[in-house]
Amino acid sequence: MTSSPTRSAATSTCQGLTPGRPALRAKTAGVAGRLDAHRKAALARDERVREEQAGKVRWLRPDYQIPRFAKGTEAPAPELALPAAANKATAAPKPAWPAHGVEQIGAIKDALAAEPLTAAEVATRFEGARADLIRRHIETLALMGEVREETGGRYLASGVTV
Repeated sequence: MTSSPTRSAATSTCQGLTPGRPALRAKTAGVAGRLDAHRKAALARDERVREEQAGKVRWLRPDYQIPRFAKGTEAPAPELALPAAANKATAAPKPAWPAHGVEQIGAIKDALAAEPLTAAEVATRFEGARADLIRRHIETLALMGEVREETGGRYLASGVTV
């Protein structure tokens, strides 16, 4: 079944297309998008000019630029810096040390898969963990080839590269 030429032309025109030409809507949308971007850039530039006339300068690299180009001006404090106390308060609580041996070994393997650690460092990651027990589990894992000893008494899960 073939459609009539008038019907396909009417359908094309309803969709914003002209037979034999690219979509007019897509073309004008692209131009309008570029104009919006240019308008926004011009407004941002005008705002920066007003700020600079008022004496405010937004430095890209204040540590480098202020001593060289703004004599007598002190570098502003970083706006996103958090106090050290806030960083400690947001630290996640330590997970509890598993009660069963198989779960303990799994927890040790997970910790050693992330980075090389000593038995004491693994113990500090868990609430209620004993370093001597962790050391025995790590030695067992090393004998089985599940972990390998790195420099400085640190262990890393086998197959993991640092």
